[in-house]
Parts: sequence; structure tokens; C-alpha cells
Amino acid sequence: MSVIKPAVYRIQNVASKTYLDESRSDKDKVQCWGDRPKQGNQRWVVKKIQGQDAYVIHNFEFSRYLHIAEREQGSLLTATDDKPAHFIFKKEADGISIHLTNSNLCLDLNNGLKNDGELVHVYYDGSKSWQRWNFVEVA
Repeated sequence: MSVIKPAVYRIQNVASKTYLDESRSDKDKVQCWGDRPKQGNQRWVVKKIQGQDAYVIHNFEFSRYLHIAEREQGSLLTATDDKPAHFIFKKEADGISIHLTNSNLCLDLNNGLKNDGELVHVYYDGSKSWQRWNFVEVA
């Protein structure tokens, strides 16, 4: 059973306290940004893939999916219309790690930097706080 249920969330990085955000000006860009709770580009819909223990995540405002072009360390997290990445969620002591299915790669905010516009990549799970996320359900 997953630690996250299908719902709409704001996804906050544990280290930076910034939120996963799909850029309004750059179609494919996914970044972390300061708290903007009323904006749909910081809301994410988590949906279970039928028949699998995996999930896809798409943006509430733009309906674009989180995507990883290459399943290798350092690959950039982007948004796409039609090629969603498949994720699993793991409960950690300090938050939740978001892993690509069948992989040790997880979402990693650039060293947990707090600057607006910091990018997210996938890296091997190193138990770093910038690889941990809080899922804040949106009512």
C-alpha cells in the first residue's frame, strides 16, 4: 500500500521549503518556487496507474505530466503532454522520497537550494533532505 493516496497536493521540498511548480512562461520547465498556495501551477494531481503499484503526477493547472527523458542520474524533471514518468513513494523519517519505478533514482532538488526557479533532477537516493518531499493535500 502506498504512503500517498490519489488526490490533489502541493509538493514541498523538505530542505528548501519551496514547492514543485510548473513554469507559466516555459512550457516544459518544472522547478521549485516559494509558497504560492492559490496558484494551480503549484498543485499536482496524483493518480494511480490501473493494475500497477505505481502513480503518475500531472499539474492541476496545465494537465501536463511529470516526465524524465532519460532514466539516468542527473536527468532533468520536465513536464510533458503524453509521456508521464511512473513513480512510487517511500516513507522516510524526514518526508517522502519520490522514486522512478524499478529504479534507485529519486527526485532531487539542486542541493536543496532555496532560490526560486531551482531545477529538479533524478539522482540515486542518498538520504538527503533535498531528496525528501512533503505532500500537502489541497481541499
